[in-house]
Amino acid sequence: MAASGGGLALADTSRKIGEGNANTTPLWDLEWMHRSARSTAKRSRRNRRGKTDDEAEDDCDAADTLNMLPDEVIRQGVVAQLEAEDLGRLSCVNQLFRSYVQSVEGVWKRHYLQTWGMKNAERGKQINGVNWGEGNPLLERASELAGGWQKLFSMKRSVCTSERPWLLPAQPEVDAILEDMASNAQVGRDFVTLFLLDGSGSVTGEDFSTMTGFLTPAIRKIDKMTGGSGKYGVLQFSNETRLEILPSPACTGNLIESIDSIKRMNGGTNIASPLRHVKAMLSNGHEECDCVVAILTDGRLDSYQTNDAISQAKELGNSVASLSIYAFGVGRGAEYAELMRLILNGTKGPDTTTPLLLGRCFPLRTTNETLW
Repeated sequence: MAASGGGLALADTSRKIGEGNANTTPLWDLEWMHRSARSTAKRSRRNRRGKTDDEAEDDCDAADTLNMLPDEVIRQGVVAQLEAEDLGRLSCVNQLFRSYVQSVEGVWKRHYLQTWGMKNAERGKQINGVNWGEGNPLLERASELAGGWQKLFSMKRSVCTSERPWLLPAQPEVDAILEDMASNAQVGRDFVTLFLLDGSGSVTGEDFSTMTGFLTPAIRKIDKMTGGSGKYGVLQFSNETRLEILPSPACTGNLIESIDSIKRMNGGTNIASPLRHVKAMLSNGHEECDCVVAILTDGRLDSYQTNDAISQAKELGNSVASLSIYAFGVGRGAEYAELMRLILNGTKGPDTTTPLLLGRCFPLRTTNETLW
């Protein structure tokens, strides 16, 4: 378990903290503390089997030395240099170490983005000069709902470990994006949310069940946040489009039952088709509505299909008061680049900043592993 930064990072931290201070902790002390913190974290794995007297004495020596060092030296020179796994183990040693681990929120955010950032799927590709996760208000909101970046990291790791090799969102991440979807509702205007389900041949039965299983809790939460003022519809697309549920209030008796009965169509992937159907559907009395379109797909699109979808999204946006597009990735080898381009170019609303829009491309249940 190597610590990031190493001696150079510690030396740099020591110099910065020691500028103008003759009592700066010597570099060798920082390096010793760094090694001590790491070795203590490793030994915490053996806590349940009991420690030897020598190990217990070493832990006391480490804690005594920490007490003599300035807090900033400990946080930036020692704790901030550890990897996430070591940080978690160190926090289990005692209350003192736990308090330092909990104090480095920025480190936990960095570990989160390095572990689960969209760059892992897109190989660090920038869109409009921005990396996914960089300044993303939806991720920041998720960390608030979780109670901090450390807790969000722990929740995310727990759910992904239990469902390995699948990448799933932690509940605060889901709550944050549903909260954002609900925020598009404006007082005095109709609010319509439409879910577009990918029923193409590349979507497996398990993927399709993930999509339909997401709809019911999503509709209930959005409806609660908007005070029951919205309407919700479902369309399925492959080569063509099929209207599964006409937009109706969430309280409509057979809405949930209708979701459970949706069957996958099979075929190709034509995202432009459902957008064209949505425009025709809303042209009858919903021209001044706030429209949310949530696309659930494995993202298997080429640039031609995306360009056609962008053209249809712009026409749809011109026919309503506002249009907010979201994309939820489902399945093996889900691709996001073209979906991000659709979101960036098709959205029409008061907030079209790149970090927010990139955050609306959301991995719901994906893996890069193939079946064969």
